[in-house]
Amino acid sequence: QQSAAGAKALRDSIVAILQRPSPSVAAIAEAVQLAMQNTQAAQSSHAAAAVPSITLVSSMVSRVLSVRDSFYRLVSGRLEAALTQVLKGMRHDANMEQFLGSLGFTSTSDNVLSIAERLQRLSRHNRAVHATRYNEILSSLLN
Repeated sequence: QQSAAGAKALRDSIVAILQRPSPSVAAIAEAVQLAMQNTQAAQSSHAAAAVPSITLVSSMVSRVLSVRDSFYRLVSGRLEAALTQVLKGMRHDANMEQFLGSLGFTSTSDNVLSIAERLQRLSRHNRAVHATRYNEILSSLLN
C-alpha cells in the first residue's frame, strides 16, 4: 500500500511538472530523487514493513509504462503532437527547439527530430514504392 501511494505521489508530481510552461528533465529527476528519499525515510522508521527501494521504483515504472496511465497518455499525446508538426513541416528550424521545449522535449529535441526525419524518409520511400498500388486502391474505392 505504501508502494502504491508512493507511485501515485510521484506520478502526480511528474504530471504537474509536465504541465508547466517549460518542464525539464532535471525537475522530473528531482521529483524521483525526493520520492526515493521519502521512501527510504519511511523504510527506516518502519523497518518491519519496509519495501526495498528497487521494488518501489519497479512498481512506479510499471505503472507509468501502462498505456492506461494518465502520465503515459500525456507524454505520448505530446510526442504525437510534436511529430505531427515536424512531419507537416509547419514549424521552421528556428522555432522547432522552442516548440519542442513547450511540449516538454527540451533535452530530447534531437531524438524527437531524429525520429521525425526517419519517419519522413520511410514515408517518402513507401510513397515511391507503393504509389501505383495506392492509386489503384483509391480508384477502386471511388468507382
